[in-house]
Amino acid sequence: MQLSEIVTHSANIFNSNELFELQQKLIDCEVQTMNQCVAVSIKQLGFETIKTYANGLFNQNLLGQKGKDNGLLILFSALD
Repeated sequence: MQLSEIVTHSANIFNSNELFELQQKLIDCEVQTMNQCVAVSIKQLGFETIKTYANGLFNQNLLGQKGKDNGLLILFSALD
């Protein structure tokens, strides 16, 4: 999954107000800490563990700044 937003909500678990608030909190986190903060919701993990899925997603999208180890991924799985 290619991430293009600070919050990717494929599982549609957030209403519009929650989505806006989460986006603002993640933007504030990034501005205050210089860490790249993103959140993702998916419907189901399938046969993967949440750790395996999150690591793959994190590495595929190269979160954080190169050489700084400053990426943060928050992953929600609606049916797991």
